[in-house]
Amino acid sequence: MLTQKLKNLKLENCSKIGTLIKLHGFKGHFLVNSDFDFQAIEEEAVFIYCEGYLLPLFIIGNETKYPTQQTAIIKFRDLDKKYFNLFIGKDLYFPSEQIEDITEEENQWTKVIGYKFIDTTRGELGEITDFIEIANNPLFQLFINDKEVLIPINSLIDTDIDHTIKTLTAKLPDGLIDIYL
Repeated sequence: MLTQKLKNLKLENCSKIGTLIKLHGFKGHFLVNSDFDFQAIEEEAVFIYCEGYLLPLFIIGNETKYPTQQTAIIKFRDLDKKYFNLFIGKDLYFPSEQIEDITEEENQWTKVIGYKFIDTTRGELGEITDFIEIANNPLFQLFINDKEVLIPINSLIDTDIDHTIKTLTAKLPDGLIDIYL
């Protein structure tokens, strides 16, 4: 199935998601100029356009790091060292249709702005006032006793969203709220 997808994939159906700037270290990591969340596609192929062809490369997800909001350090699976320098300066592409799906999934969190946030241990904490997009660490903002509280979405356990009564219920890690209060 993947082979068929690759045959039909054309550059005009892809979006540029970054540029390989340079090698990083000695173990095959690349520094990428990009604000794209590569962990969202760790099981998918990204592509380099080379000599008229889209070449698929697979990212090793647990090797991805984000030193700044505009850069990522990534490593490709099964890439021979002799090709490393050939890829420097090349742009990375990803199918546009799939980027829209990822963006839609990420935007689900903006839909809960204005919902009540309920911690399964403490009860209702307050209203979600904002969603803050940070690569690899998106946050909810709410105010408790006039103090700003930022809750990492990735730390939520057993999240349940009820759109009818506009609540988000989740278990927060122990001590998270105590940091703010």
